[in-house]
Amino acid sequence: MIREGSEQLREAKKRIRLLEQENEVLRRAAAYLARDINQMMYLLVRDLAAADAPVRVPVAVTCRVLASPGRPTTPGRAARSASVTVRMRT
Repeated sequence: MIREGSEQLREAKKRIRLLEQENEVLRRAAAYLARDINQMMYLLVRDLAAADAPVRVPVAVTCRVLASPGRPTTPGRAARSASVTVRMRT
């Protein structure tokens, strides 16, 4: 009886350790992908607003179209925050 409980406890600890490792992989992958998405979004906004773009799209329009939860969605706020970002990184 004690042996059976000890075996179950050992298996449970092993499973918890594996789940913690998997959780860490997912947490770091999410942070990595979020960083890359922000970089790609910046490049897209910059390319669309470039003077030599085939169809020039204002930063405010691109930000409004690509707005996601947690980002500004009103045209004025999106334009101000995006134009500041583009000016700072160019």
